Amino acid sequence: MTPVDRDRLVALRKAAERTITQKQAGEELGLSVRQAKRLVRELKRRGDEAMKILSRDVYRGFGPTLASE
Repeated sequence: MTPVDRDRLVALRKAAERTITQKQAGEELGLSVRQAKRLVRELKRRGDEAMKILSRDVYRGFGPTLASE
């Protein structure tokens, strides 16, 4: 996961938790409100699967480059 991906995830989590509005998240990410809504909906539906997988003991030492593959 790249730093840009992490920043996107943080903004989308804030929108999902209603700390900021979806419009603000879209502006922060440079996306339309409609696209931000889609991403927030998918985040709520699927969660952050990559972080769940990487938190397993087997993958504990893996860095972001290997994890992105």
